[in-house]
Amino acid sequence: MDMFYADVRWLEPGWRETFRLRLAGWLPNDWVGEGIRNGVISWRQNAGEIVDITVRGRHLTDLSDHSFTDETTKQLGLVLAAQDWDSAWFASTPGIAGGWVGISDMFPEHFREKVVGAFALIRSGSDEVCRSGK
Repeated sequence: MDMFYADVRWLEPGWRETFRLRLAGWLPNDWVGEGIRNGVISWRQNAGEIVDITVRGRHLTDLSDHSFTDETTKQLGLVLAAQDWDSAWFASTPGIAGGWVGISDMFPEHFREKVVGAFALIRSGSDEVCRSGK
């Protein structure tokens, strides 16, 4: 019997802000404010523009063995596209006020690349990802 693990934590308030922070390494101030209101992000004391991810934020976004499967990263790409994410959000943007997270709190590079790649395929209009399962 084939099994598919569907991670639905993205439905929870605060997932969006924390996931973007861990994917890109930064958030614009309005997203930081929303993350604080949702209890997933806090400003680091005496550290300027550095933010920390709260226990709740980690619970919503920590990765498991299932997170690295092709099916899960494709599902996440679909979630990001459905939520109208913008590919520019994945790059750091100097000059825009915001909060930054330490490299150790970001997702591993290979996971980030897989999710962003799945998102890019979907946003480019290629629904081959959805039809073929590839």
